[in-house]
Amino acid sequence: MGTTIAIVVYYLAAILTMGGALYLWREASTAGVARRLKALTTRHAKAAEDHEQELQQLEAARDDDRRQWVAEFQHAREHIERLHHELNEARSGARERWRAFAEMQQVWHAGSDATEDEAKALLRNHMWVLEPEFRLIGERIEWEVNLPNALSSLYDTYQESDHSVWKEPPDPTLRIDIAAVVSMVGALGTPRTHAGDEALLLVEAKRPGIGVLNEAARDQVLRYAANLRKLAPRELMSRRIECLLIGGRIPDHMNDVVVKWDSEGEAPTIVRFLTWETLLKRAERACELSGPRRGAKPHAAEHQALAAQ
Repeated sequence: MGTTIAIVVYYLAAILTMGGALYLWREASTAGVARRLKALTTRHAKAAEDHEQELQQLEAARDDDRRQWVAEFQHAREHIERLHHELNEARSGARERWRAFAEMQQVWHAGSDATEDEAKALLRNHMWVLEPEFRLIGERIEWEVNLPNALSSLYDTYQESDHSVWKEPPDPTLRIDIAAVVSMVGALGTPRTHAGDEALLLVEAKRPGIGVLNEAARDQVLRYAANLRKLAPRELMSRRIECLLIGGRIPDHMNDVVVKWDSEGEAPTIVRFLTWETLLKRAERACELSGPRRGAKPHAAEHQALAAQ
């Protein structure tokens, strides 16, 4: 009996010991699994967070690319529209020039019986025929006015000066056909003419066909320039004055260009001679540069050849 009880107690203790060991092993295994599961969950959560962040970055980059593409597309469209507008303006300008040229052909040709006023009016409305040597600055142009009125219109700083300082006072009653402020950038050079990028252009015109550009016409325009310098010494004493004489014929003994240096200043007064017929040829070449005549094939016209006229 005692032996049986001892055996029972022994096996019971063994079972309890094994059960405790199994329980401890299960607890240890469950804790390990929990730790591993927790670590795995943490890694997955971090990977998901990194993936989400990468996805957001990709979406932000895509949005930036889309915005850049839209901006570039808009810029390209605006550029195309601007070019289209400029092309239409160029075509319109070319048509207007060719229409003006048709009128010039009727008035400026060598056998024309047009009056001086008709020839000058056509020139005043189309000063582009004098480019590239003389380009108007803004709308600074006057015609058929006396010298003081021309100066007050062309120069904001002009104020009437004291005429008594001159041995020979200026004559304010003189009237000029056309006076304009022009740019000299890219114009034909003349020694000692680096007195700024603009000049005063004086145009004296005679009739097409029979109007002769002689010494009297030359002296007339030189007198205009000298009187203008006296009336506006601050504006003109150091500024180049370009005089353009236009008529039907230039005598052989007249020089193509006359340069006069005034003792009062260093800027020159330059007189150039031009026939209406030559101006008509320049106008045709300028029209060709702006665009082909309607119904005609484009004809290349060299810019240098135009400038050499």
